[in-house]
Amino acid sequence: MNFQLSDTHAPSVTRILYREKDVQARVFVKSLMIISGLSVREDAVGNIFGRWVGSEPELPPVSTGSHIDAIPYSGKYDEVVGVLGAIEAINVLKRSGFKPKRSLEVIMFTSEEPTRFGISCLRSRLLAGSEELAQLLKRTVDGQNISFSDAAKFAGYANNEDFSQCGFKKTISIGVVTAIAAPASSKVDFEGNGGHAGAVLMPKRNDAAAELALAVEKHVLESG
Repeated sequence: MNFQLSDTHAPSVTRILYREKDVQARVFVKSLMIISGLSVREDAVGNIFGRWVGSEPELPPVSTGSHIDAIPYSGKYDEVVGVLGAIEAINVLKRSGFKPKRSLEVIMFTSEEPTRFGISCLRSRLLAGSEELAQLLKRTVDGQNISFSDAAKFAGYANNEDFSQCGFKKTISIGVVTAIAAPASSKVDFEGNGGHAGAVLMPKRNDAAAELALAVEKHVLESG
C-alpha cells in the first residue's frame, strides 16, 4: 500500500484539513488500525477511533493519540508519531501476549491545527462538549468561501451536520490546567552609558541593564 501523505517535498510536510492529501493520510491510518486488529469508527468531523476491545469492554477505555493535519512546511514527525506510535505500541503489547482488561483506544484527532478554517484544537473542543463550536462550524468558511460542512463532505463526513454528537457524554472528574509556564526568547537592544563602578557616581549613571532587571521584577511581582 503506497500513499503520499504530504503536499510538499520531504522532509517538510503540509497536510491541510479535508484536502486530498489529508484524505489519503486518513485512509492510510485506518488501514494500519485494521491491520493491527483494531475496531475502527469515525464521527461527524472525521475523528478516527481504533479500539482494541478489552476483556471487560463495559469499562471506560484507556485512550491515547494525536493528529495528522500539519501546518505548511512542518516537521514530518510532528504529531504524526502520536498516532502511529500509539498503533505500534498496541502491536508491541499484542506481540508480548498482553491481554487488556479495559479497552485500549487510539484516537486520530481532526484539525488540531488552525490551517484552513482558523479554528485550532477543533476535535478536542468538540470532545469536551463545546455546543458553541458545534454551531459555529455550520456557518464557518475557509479562504475560498468553502464551508466547513462542504469540505467535510468532500472527505466523506458531516452527512448530518450534527457536530454536537462528537462530544463525550460522560460526566467524570478531571484535572484541569489553569496556568502553565510559557517560556519565550526575544532579542532586544538597550542603550545606556557605561562607567567604572568606582568613578561614576550613581546620579550620573544610565545603566540600561539594571533598569531592565528592575522593570521585569516589578512587572512579575504585580502580575502575580
